[in-house]
Amino acid sequence: MNLLVPSQTALALCLLTTTSALAQVSWTLSSPTGAPRALGGSAWDTARNRLVAFGGEQGTTQFNQTTEWNGTAWAVVTTAQQPSVRRRPAMAYDAARGVVVLFGGGAGTSTFLNDTWTYNGTTWTQRFPLTSPSTRFGAAMAYDAERQVIVMHGGFVPSGQDSSETWEWNGTTWTLRSSGSPSARGAHRMTFDAARGVVLMSGGYSTLAQTTLDETWLWDGSAWSFVGTSGAGTLCDQLLVNDPHRQRVVMFGGLRLNGAQTPIDLNTTWEWDGAAWTQRTMAQVPPGRSSAAVGFDPTTGGIVLGGGVTGGGFQFSNTFTYRPTSPAATTTFGTGCPTTTGPVGLTARSLPYVGLNFDQRITGAPAAALLGIIVFGNSNTLWGAAPLPLSLASVGAAGCNLNVSVDVPATVPLGGGVGDLTWTLPNLPAAVGVQFFTQAFVFDPASPLQFPIGASVGRGFTIGAP
Repeated sequence: MNLLVPSQTALALCLLTTTSALAQVSWTLSSPTGAPRALGGSAWDTARNRLVAFGGEQGTTQFNQTTEWNGTAWAVVTTAQQPSVRRRPAMAYDAARGVVVLFGGGAGTSTFLNDTWTYNGTTWTQRFPLTSPSTRFGAAMAYDAERQVIVMHGGFVPSGQDSSETWEWNGTTWTLRSSGSPSARGAHRMTFDAARGVVLMSGGYSTLAQTTLDETWLWDGSAWSFVGTSGAGTLCDQLLVNDPHRQRVVMFGGLRLNGAQTPIDLNTTWEWDGAAWTQRTMAQVPPGRSSAAVGFDPTTGGIVLGGGVTGGGFQFSNTFTYRPTSPAATTTFGTGCPTTTGPVGLTARSLPYVGLNFDQRITGAPAAALLGIIVFGNSNTLWGAAPLPLSLASVGAAGCNLNVSVDVPATVPLGGGVGDLTWTLPNLPAAVGVQFFTQAFVFDPASPLQFPIGASVGRGFTIGAP
């Protein structure tokens, strides 16, 4: 539900209590040492809030070390068993099953692998599916959160022709979904564009053509579509990560190769907004590199880049974080009151940034409930002269509190206990840094209350600049 209505303008006006200039995104050094070896696999474990890295290569030596970033430092994790030594495995976090998934990789100079492993934060477990892709390394992998499957494309194969296959892992087995498009490649990158509900693929290296590629492709679960070049030029092994808070895909660095020409290390930053790539320029950026460990940290709203390597073989041990200098933020406060089927939830599916969609979802409503309300307010301490929280016992809802001022109420149709509300925030620099507050209410047909409602806790938000 997209509310482009006068009440949205009223909300914008009621929020403009301060002025601020638009902030810029920035790269900052998070740690000078400890990053995992380059050319490994990596994935952000959202359940444990860790960036997990495995394997990698330095010189001619491959590794089978598991390393985790906890937000401040890297630590080597000892497990009872783990995959064998390898470089360029494909890795992604399977949120539906709560495990990191690893496939394939290469060992030595001529060994290609096609084993499947899962990691639950304690140990690695080898899986033995009835169907598996053939041996390969340098494939790209991403988790499709809407369809709850791992998508994998391409990779370098023993024939030297590269793979153009697209496979999906459902937690039990692999299924071949496409075998001809996009073209064959390896060392490319994929991520799930949550705002658009598609897997995005970029770049790569063609062994046949002996060159890197500049292509952007989208996978919607049925077919691939080519959407153009990036503007960054041809590249492989770049950082490619979805930032769900700002509804962008971020690309950084990578390696440019063309036949026997000297490799070029890239250090430009680009963002995809669903329509085009835009270069972001900053005073300071990490040195050019490729094949780093990468992931999005939902706690800080930053993209983490750990390690990496130059085309000449120099390995970095530092870690950088990319995030807006005025990020959006959210907190919860107050208490809610349950319906006859349980607590009412109000989640932020994205965070409020000027000029972007802001999504909230009501959850936990009774299946029979048809209507909910999300109240937007500019205070969580006063509604007019009335202090907040305000008991609703006087209107027949004993045990329920109003936690926010009622400045703009918005109705939300419900289905199956869930309802979504999307507002497009005006692109007003003066709104950056302003706070507002929300609370959800649902009508419960089975409630014994005179005023038959359930309510969520309150949520506070700070508007950011993307």
